[in-house]
Amino acid sequence: MTTYPNVALCGKMRSGKSVVAQYLAEKYGYAEFAFGDELKRTAHEMFDIPETPKPRELYQWWGQTLRQREPDIWVRKCFDRISDEAMFLDAYGDILRSLISDIRQPNEYSRCRAEGYVIIRVNAPEELRRQRALAEGDAFDSASLAHETEQHVDLFAVDYDVYNTGTFESLREQIDAIMAAIALEEG
Repeated sequence: MTTYPNVALCGKMRSGKSVVAQYLAEKYGYAEFAFGDELKRTAHEMFDIPETPKPRELYQWWGQTLRQREPDIWVRKCFDRISDEAMFLDAYGDILRSLISDIRQPNEYSRCRAEGYVIIRVNAPEELRRQRALAEGDAFDSASLAHETEQHVDLFAVDYDVYNTGTFESLREQIDAIMAAIALEEG
């Protein structure tokens, strides 16, 4: 039986992290989590702003504002959810294969490293990322691209890099090659 380690993705906005996460969930059975899940939920609970177009500036402001008071708030919330899900599945004799789809901050990166996650960076050129954001109707500007939350990703020492610059087939091939390399054979 083949098993896979937990995986975390990092990458700048609209680099393709969500596409990679969806593929890993569908093909390899990962359960997706994100540091931004609770951030987004609470932002929309507190502020009457629609989810579409994506209010990127609100998310960046809200996340950083709460991090000023409690630097690990979003890390703790995410790993609490992962722990709860793992305990639930363990009660039924199943194992959680977790995927965190949005490392952006150094403390998020450090926690994933400490927990033994394989870290994959999703890369795409800035112009292509801008085009994707516009096509998706994101509410963003040049300041969003230069925001603090976008600056750390290139500095992380990752296990693997993928390049989302061509077709989905090309991206899939890169992911499949990584999964073959990290597969753990049991039995």
